[in-house]
Amino acid sequence: RQYRPEQLRQVLHKMYLIRRFEEGAEECYMRGLIHGTMHLSIGQEASAMGICMPLAEDDQITSTHRGHGHCIAKGAEVSRMFAEFFGKTTGYCKGRGGSMHIADVAKGNLGAN
Repeated sequence: RQYRPEQLRQVLHKMYLIRRFEEGAEECYMRGLIHGTMHLSIGQEASAMGICMPLAEDDQITSTHRGHGHCIAKGAEVSRMFAEFFGKTTGYCKGRGGSMHIADVAKGNLGAN
């Protein structure tokens, strides 16, 4: 399969977004702003994009406990992911799922283990 340069730029942009998101999540966690556990996927950005890039919009995924990158690669809104981390009702699971259990069925993300 061949990808156009613009598609590859979008992949790099999303990989960068995943990395920055994870760094922000780590900082918030280390400052005690996020409770519970936090399993980051720093260094696995290319894996998330490599898995999700060829998927159709209506394809569905599940993920591991290090699933933040997969969520973002599949189109999750980072603001709603952070809301989930902070236990806010505006999070993907109304603040009840936390870091490891983000799900967005509308985007084809069925959640993680």
